[in-house]
Amino acid sequence: MITYPADAGDAIETTRCLSVTAAEASDISINEMREEFKAAYKVGDADCVFPESESEVAEGWTEFQEMLYAEIRSEGLIDLNGRSVTSVVLFEPDGHIAYYFHSRLGESEGLAFCKAVLTLAVDYRFPLTSGTTFSQCGTTYFGEK
Repeated sequence: MITYPADAGDAIETTRCLSVTAAEASDISINEMREEFKAAYKVGDADCVFPESESEVAEGWTEFQEMLYAEIRSEGLIDLNGRSVTSVVLFEPDGHIAYYFHSRLGESEGLAFCKAVLTLAVDYRFPLTSGTTFSQCGTTYFGEK
């Protein structure tokens, strides 16, 4: 059970954070959802949402992952130093996180990870917006710079 941050407000109702395993167990098909939430940017894919914005998408993704790592560290939730987490994030057109799927974490680590995601989701918006939903995925190595 996720303990939501006290100030999460509407984010609780509009953001979902699950492990890939929990999504599959709940009959949520990430692949089907990604058909609706087209890729923000994909090399060689003119049908992606931001085909001319490779660097902006990369910067936005990196910024959020750094914010997430800082939140996890400041709250002492889990030790991710030296670990990698694979994420699939589905965004609303305004950049609000609709779904955050993760893998490579144990169950209790995943719950703590989701707590950090939901805390950030209260105010966070991806820096690019669109007239349609979009997605971004990747594997992030969490470690000291």
